[in-house]
Amino acid sequence: MTDRRTQIIDAARELMSESGTTAISVRAVAGRAGIGASTLRHYFPTQQELYDATLGSILDRQLSDHRIRDSSVSPRERLTECLRQFLISPAEDEINRQQWLALMAAMVDPTGDPDRRRTWESLVNSARRRVTDWAHILHSEGHLIHDIDRTVGYLLALIDGIALGLAVTGAERITAEQAEQILRDGLAAVIAD
Repeated sequence: MTDRRTQIIDAARELMSESGTTAISVRAVAGRAGIGASTLRHYFPTQQELYDATLGSILDRQLSDHRIRDSSVSPRERLTECLRQFLISPAEDEINRQQWLALMAAMVDPTGDPDRRRTWESLVNSARRRVTDWAHILHSEGHLIHDIDRTVGYLLALIDGIALGLAVTGAERITAEQAEQILRDGLAAVIAD
């Protein structure tokens, strides 16, 4: 039997896959999970926490830790493999590119869609948690130049910038090869080999 928290997240993920993020309401998720709303609130006191857990579980299924713990591989290579997963290749995945741009637009538009804004915030929270985990591993091995918070902030800004460069159209778009080089150059600022 799965624990109650997992049961709630599974129900929310099912609803989201059927009807999008707007389907993630306390009543709908509680009903799907077969529990009361107060039980759901015990595990997820706020709507944002429920969003974060749901989208975080989806992101966790898509991300791999690759060889982050394999100290026989250079720390830059290990982190490159992990961070590369956040980069959308527009040529390969036009649908994800369009979704990413819509989420980004919602973040910069103060009147943007609140569900997209909440989705973006949840994805950022999940990404921060995952990148922080990777940074802790490399920090414990003595490979970080700066403290963990500064490193994670830098890495997330680096990934956001590269992702935007890959997602735009026209002359401003960077190629996959350029993105890879920018990522590797950026890691030189935070990883001491």
